[in-house]
Amino acid sequence: QVVHYLNEVFLSYNPFNDEVYEYCECTLDMIIEMTRRYTTMFDDKNVIGFSKWYLAKNIHFIKVNQKHKKNSSTCIQPLYILKENFMGK
Repeated sequence: QVVHYLNEVFLSYNPFNDEVYEYCECTLDMIIEMTRRYTTMFDDKNVIGFSKWYLAKNIHFIKVNQKHKKNSSTCIQPLYILKENFMGK
């Protein structure tokens, strides 16, 4: 279920549905925090543990080209995210 959730909420492509999805340049911290709102599965995991898990599960959003924030080592992922009011429905 968690794999399905992540693949539905975080898209690596433009679904051309602005009513339901919005563009976001997300960090892994942002993704894990959003995911923790709907599952306790990652409560004891940090970003590295979460990264290892999603790489092993071949979550779709890993297919997007990551960017680095200017003058930073933080990676961002350009994604289309399901809007909050559609989550949990």
